[in-house]
Amino acid sequence: MNKLLENVLNYIYPQRCPLCGEVTGKASFCESCIIGLEQEPQSLKSVLQKLPNTFVDEYYACAEYVGAVKKGLHRLKFENANILLPAFAQKMVDIVSQQNTENAIIIPVPQCEKRKKETSVHLPKEFSQYIGKNLGLEVENNILVKVKNTRVQHSLTRQERLKNLENAFAVQKAERIKDKTIILCDDIVTTGATLTECAKVLKKYKAERVLAICFAATPFD
Repeated sequence: MNKLLENVLNYIYPQRCPLCGEVTGKASFCESCIIGLEQEPQSLKSVLQKLPNTFVDEYYACAEYVGAVKKGLHRLKFENANILLPAFAQKMVDIVSQQNTENAIIIPVPQCEKRKKETSVHLPKEFSQYIGKNLGLEVENNILVKVKNTRVQHSLTRQERLKNLENAFAVQKAERIKDKTIILCDDIVTTGATLTECAKVLKKYKAERVLAICFAATPFD
């Protein structure tokens, strides 16, 4: 493409921040969204420390579920904004690469059939594939399955969430997780109820450790 035509197209269709839509003139996030994506580590750490650790051995997250992060995940999930996936998933790769991944496999948190019809993409699976590909780790999409349609979680208390998720997950091919480190991948963690229930059934079938990695953690009130 010659320079004149490129300039004309950029004038008619200016490049915008994939998160907020602000004109940037280049294929990247705007400054305000970059700041929003780089959450204060201490604040995020305090959020993760409040999550239950009964069955999950360690929690990791990239950012708090606020502002640009919240907007971006919504776009990824419901608007098929695939342009955001590498930028988000790479942050998860950076975290996982610092862990001991010897004898580890990645398992995404599964979704029920009803939920599949509501979203354009299953982010835990997409994030898992990206992490696995970049770090040479095996991804198992069909070991942990959701066997019960549950109520939408966001309006429930923590106790209601745990009750709602009781016996919601099952393990297939249990021999594949025995004595393994499981990197359990999700997009958002709110109270930790989903990850707790997933880890519970994985530990039941002799997974050695469960490390939970999500992109964003919801701040506690």
